[in-house]
Amino acid sequence: MHDNARPHTAIVTIQFLQQINVPVLQWPARSPDCNPIEHMWDELGRKLPQRPHAPNTVDELSQALLEKWNNIPRRVYRNLCTSMTRRVQAMLNSNGGLTRY
Repeated sequence: MHDNARPHTAIVTIQFLQQINVPVLQWPARSPDCNPIEHMWDELGRKLPQRPHAPNTVDELSQALLEKWNNIPRRVYRNLCTSMTRRVQAMLNSNGGLTRY
């Protein structure tokens, strides 16, 4: 499942996924996204540039991402988990339209 972002819907991506037999769920183009992982990626993306030196290899990048991911405070996870009730309610209130999340 992906969110219909251009990299996900590019012909080369579609062909590659078909070639390696990865099934892809059909997903509406403007579906509401209540997935808290997006906020975790944002948190990680803000922390990575704080390193003194940018990673130069895939291994360095992998290590840097793991280090930063493991250092995200637990309160961030808890806040995202406890916000799910509000996220779903906001989505229902907006009839699947835009929410502040």
